[in-house]
Amino acid sequence: MTDDKPTNTISLAAERGKRERDFAAERDLLTRELADIGVPPEKASAIVADLLLLDWWCLQATVILARWDLEQNAEAAVELVKIMARKA
Repeated sequence: MTDDKPTNTISLAAERGKRERDFAAERDLLTRELADIGVPPEKASAIVADLLLLDWWCLQATVILARWDLEQNAEAAVELVKIMARKA
């Protein structure tokens, strides 16, 4: 037996971190961009929340289309987002 440790160890947490989105950073960036064009902070916060919700619905639409082996195109994704928006 040896005490040699493999040198190509992969940190699963680090790999997952590379692939995951940083929603807090996205929220801050969008809020700053809105502030730069003169949008009041309270209104910017609501706009950012709506944008991130729409972004989430778009992501979920593509996941649904892929899961059911349906054609993944913009029109189908938009229709699914419309359905999600009606239910909200």
